[in-house]
Formats: sequence, C-alpha cells, structure tokens
Amino acid sequence: MIEFDQNLNPVEPPKPNNPFTPPPVMPSPTPRTSMTPPNGRGLGLVLGVVGIIVVAAVLLITLGARPSTTTGQMEGLSVNADATVYASPDIARVNVGIVKTAKTVSEVEKALSDASTTIQQAIIDAGVKEADIKTVDYSIYPEQTYVNGSVSRITGYSGRHSMEVTIRELDKTDTVLSSVTAAGANEVGQLTFTLENPDDKLAEARKEAMKKAKDKAKQIAKDGDFTLGRLISVNEYSNTPSPMYDYTKGSGMGGAEVTPSTESGSLAMQVNVTLVYKIR
Repeated sequence: MIEFDQNLNPVEPPKPNNPFTPPPVMPSPTPRTSMTPPNGRGLGLVLGVVGIIVVAAVLLITLGARPSTTTGQMEGLSVNADATVYASPDIARVNVGIVKTAKTVSEVEKALSDASTTIQQAIIDAGVKEADIKTVDYSIYPEQTYVNGSVSRITGYSGRHSMEVTIRELDKTDTVLSSVTAAGANEVGQLTFTLENPDDKLAEARKEAMKKAKDKAKQIAKDGDFTLGRLISVNEYSNTPSPMYDYTKGSGMGGAEVTPSTESGSLAMQVNVTLVYKIR
C-alpha cells in the first residue's frame, strides 16, 4: 500500500535493516623479529662463527709477518770453503789425424785407410797397445767452388780420420808424437796429461774442504753468539785442470818439423763445498 502525506505526495516506506552486514576488517598484526636466540644451541652457533673469524684474522697477520722466501735462498747459515790437492799424471792422451783429398769418394776412402793403417802401426811400434787407440772422428765431405755466393760445382772430396791415443808410459810421449808425424799424420793436438782415475784425489780434497767449512761455521756461530742446528744442504764443485801441450806438424819456423819436448808437470785438483746449517 502506498501512503500519502498532507500534500498528497507519496511517502516511501523505510528500508529494513540488513542482518548480513559484514563486520569491519581489522589489520593483521605485524610479526616481531626477536634478536635473542631461542635456546642455547643458537647462542653456541653464533659464538662458533665469531671464533672462526678471529682465528682466520690471526693467521693472516701471522703469515704476513713471516720473512719472504720468494728469493729462493735457503734460510740459515751458509758457509763456503775449498781445498786443493796435487797429483802427478799417470797417463797422456793425444789426438792424431790424417786429412786426404781426391777427385772421388772412393779415392779418399782408400787414401784414408792406407794412411791410418800406417799411422796406427807406428803408434804400436812406439810402445802403445792397440786397445789404447780409438777412432773419434771419421768424415768425408765435398769440396765446392763458390761463385757469387752460390754453389758452382763439386771439385773433389776431402776426408778426415782422427784417433785418440792413450799413452800409459809417459816417458814415451815424445817418441809417439815423433812417430805419428813421421808416418804421415798431418793433424796432432790436444795433448793432455791427467789421472786415469781421479776419484781418490778428489775425495781427499773434498774431505779437507768439508773440514774447513765446518770449522768456519762453528767459529761464526761462536762469534755471533748463536747455536748451529742440523746440516740441511751440501753443494760441491770440483775442478781437475789438465796441463795441455798442442803440437802440430809443420808448426816450426819455415814449416820445418819440430821435435816435441813435453813435460807432464803436476795436476791441481780443487773441490769447493757450500754448507747450509739451521740456526737455533
């Protein structure tokens, strides 16, 4: 039914209340973050991490304070000493050779063979055993004519046969030299007087050098007021020079043959040692 007011205007009926009006939305509470560990295990974990950081820092400081070893030098006391012993040679060695030239390789080979046989026999006749003669070089090569820096043609061939002769009776050295040149050798040289086995003399020099180095280290430690530790390094250098005599046929005045006169002399055999000690 429609109702009217005094002026005959329709009146709207009142709206009923809505029983289903949703309640107001409340904001959600913000969760709080606690800085306090929930239990003892969490506290121990934190302390452990802190301890690792402290240890790492200490190691870095310690390593940074150590002396640098990038130079490759061994730490400790290094001392050096040498010793020399003298000995009389017991053998001589000399190189004897023959050089031949011919038009063909076969001719050179025959000339070398004939000359070498004659020379070897002369060496043996001078008192050297056949076992003490050995070949150290045998070569044949072409002789070429060069024109304006380029090869023109082969004019022939040359060959060389060189032998090393060991002379055990030193008083026969001059005789051997004269014999080989008389037999046709045209290359004689590199004569050396030496010891066949120098090990015993080197051991003697080494022993003396070691004693000098040890005494030197002890004196330095005493003067420096410190104690030597263990020996951690030993380096050795040995030198066995040989007196030499170079004799070549035709080396005299005017190309005349020279009668050799050689002296074996004495050998100076030196050993140098370097010792490195720890310092305590």
